[in-house]
Amino acid sequence: MHCDFCRQAGHHLAGNTDFVDRTNKFKRENIHAHSISVRHGKCRDHIVNKSGKLSFETSTIAKQFLEAEVKSNEKDLTDLTIKFNTVYCIGKEEMSFTKLKPLLLLQRKNGLPVTLAYSNDVRCGEMLATIASTIRDETMDLINDSHYLSVMIDGATDSSVSENEVIYVRTVLNGKAENKLVEVIAIEHGHAEGVISATKSALSRVGISDETLTSRIVGFCADGANVNMGQRNGVVSLLRHDVPHLIDFHCMAHRLELALLKLQKQSPIMQSVNDCLHLIWKTYHFSPKSKRELKMIGEELEARIYSPAPVKGTRWVPQLDRAMRVFLQGKKDEDLATGHGQYTAVYTHMESLAASSSNADIAGRGKKIHKQMKDLVFTGFCHFMSDLFGEVALLSLKLQSSTLILPTAVASIQDCLETITSMKQDYIPGGLYEKFGLCIESQENLTGPIKFQGIEMTGSVGVAKEELNKHVASTVDITIKELESRFENLLGSNTNEGAQGAVKSFKVFNHDTWPESKRELVHFGNHEIDVLCDWFRVPLVSAGCNVEALQTEWRQMKVFVANTFKDKSYSDLWQILLSKDPYKTDFCNILHIVRIMLTLPISSAECERAFSAQKRIKSDVRSCLSVQRLSDLILISSEGPDLAEFNPEKSVNKWMSNGKRRIAGGPGQTDWSKNIVTVKPKCEDKI
Repeated sequence: MHCDFCRQAGHHLAGNTDFVDRTNKFKRENIHAHSISVRHGKCRDHIVNKSGKLSFETSTIAKQFLEAEVKSNEKDLTDLTIKFNTVYCIGKEEMSFTKLKPLLLLQRKNGLPVTLAYSNDVRCGEMLATIASTIRDETMDLINDSHYLSVMIDGATDSSVSENEVIYVRTVLNGKAENKLVEVIAIEHGHAEGVISATKSALSRVGISDETLTSRIVGFCADGANVNMGQRNGVVSLLRHDVPHLIDFHCMAHRLELALLKLQKQSPIMQSVNDCLHLIWKTYHFSPKSKRELKMIGEELEARIYSPAPVKGTRWVPQLDRAMRVFLQGKKDEDLATGHGQYTAVYTHMESLAASSSNADIAGRGKKIHKQMKDLVFTGFCHFMSDLFGEVALLSLKLQSSTLILPTAVASIQDCLETITSMKQDYIPGGLYEKFGLCIESQENLTGPIKFQGIEMTGSVGVAKEELNKHVASTVDITIKELESRFENLLGSNTNEGAQGAVKSFKVFNHDTWPESKRELVHFGNHEIDVLCDWFRVPLVSAGCNVEALQTEWRQMKVFVANTFKDKSYSDLWQILLSKDPYKTDFCNILHIVRIMLTLPISSAECERAFSAQKRIKSDVRSCLSVQRLSDLILISSEGPDLAEFNPEKSVNKWMSNGKRRIAGGPGQTDWSKNIVTVKPKCEDKI
């Protein structure tokens, strides 16, 4: 008799024993002792392992390890998914990192299977960085797939007195223009060289190297700061050294603000109205007592009272429009002559302050405002300003749109100019100035003073009308002059060369202006297409466009659009042609110029929105946030999907692969369970 395992293992493992050499003198006690001996166990495991009979799939122990591993992975994945959803909510809602642990405790209280691992502010920041990295990967893929890009930049100082530059790129995705945040980056120096160095550094991280910059960048947009738009030593001039075909835009929304600022300086009565509104805001903004008294007066008059809005400072035009409408607010469907409203409440309170205040400054302010609000010319011009600001505010909102394209912007500016010009002779239908005029006309033939919201106005109606007409005509003339001056390169500049000539040439893609005659349509815009081809020849050729076929496809596309898609809007038309077959194939070359047109940045309002997020996120109580973490939070807040649509799978996988703690069996790891039966032990090892 012999032991099969020990005999196969040999004397070097089994030792000098009869179970290897064979014998017929074994006793039952010897066999039992051998079966439980350490040497026999080593020999058995060695032979089984060597023969491969105990495989990973058939081993009971291995199966148990595998089942435990799967259960552990499922538990960890569920736990991480809950944590990443919670962390994303913190980033999207711009909450403090320290809120992670209370939110996890709340979810445990509600019965969710979540642990408290990683429940601190450091790990919360790391998870947010992982989520932001996933979003940036998608942005990088979009940028790398785009032939044409534009850059938008702006600079601001955060709460820690660090000068940051926000950098966006604009490209076309599925026929629609898209603005994507590249990075918020700290700059070493505030001059043009420092800004351009930071910009190129940020662009290089998303795959836009200095070599590809020349062939892919077609547009640039910023506010009117000299460091950005200076034609000699600004960022524009430095970029143009590398990108000769660059089209630069001074942000149209900022241009509109500058035009209105110039209007306020040149119109004395408008300056007077703005000063009055500022004093009213100042009275109630810095005095809770005055605000309470105003609300009490409103309750007595049965009028709804709103907080006066500011008219000075860094505000967009819609804020001015709101301030004026709040000032003139009255009850809906009530007679303007007798119905009480905000105007009446402010007037009554200012009269009270002028008579009873012990503070000479406040009393003098109340007396001045009270006197102005009684003046018929002042009140009438306030209504005209409300209508004027309302029209300009609509234009401002359009120019701030992230999806705005050049033909739409030009058409909106022209429509606004025509509407403002008509205000010189006629009322805007349904406007406040028209309602005020009808209110005054209804009282002209009555005995007694003219009233507005129950207030007796001073001044003769005839004289007031004459003065109002003069002020209105003067204001309209100044407004038109300033707007045409600010948007000269889009509204008929005599310059037809260089970048301005190229910008003007894009107007041929406004299909509403195409001639009705087919003979004229065939020749329409041919010169402009040649101008655009010459200006953008480098990026067109680099993108694979056949410039020789542009004129042929341009003629075919005009006829096709005139016959089929004449009723489409600008955005819908180009989205259809760029995203659907057979149009995107039949007109593939001329659509390259369309993509360039859609890529051109009209406004840098997107950068302003990023800095608004920066102001909310990096406040005085969070001033220690690093610039990189701030950039991650702004990216999640501004471009991340809604919480209900957020899918944490990619972020969780990236965390498992690159995180400080790796889950067993996770991506990029060795499957340790397979080593159970494949490791060949030495003689002294135990399995």
